[in-house]
Amino acid sequence: MALLIQAGGCVMLALPSPAALAACVFEGRGGAWIAEVDGEARPVHDGEVLQVRLGTAQVAIDVMG
Repeated sequence: MALLIQAGGCVMLALPSPAALAACVFEGRGGAWIAEVDGEARPVHDGEVLQVRLGTAQVAIDVMG
């Protein structure tokens, strides 16, 4: 499960949910997309595929800007 949050012009994808956050992708300053996985943030680019472990499942996220 994932939750897409849009508020005040900001967008964030929370995995699996904001209450049990394992990873998130959000739009940072200047329109750059940032992925935060295991407490580490880094820029991500259009077409990049992120691998995220959610409990026992492995999820691939295709970043499309």
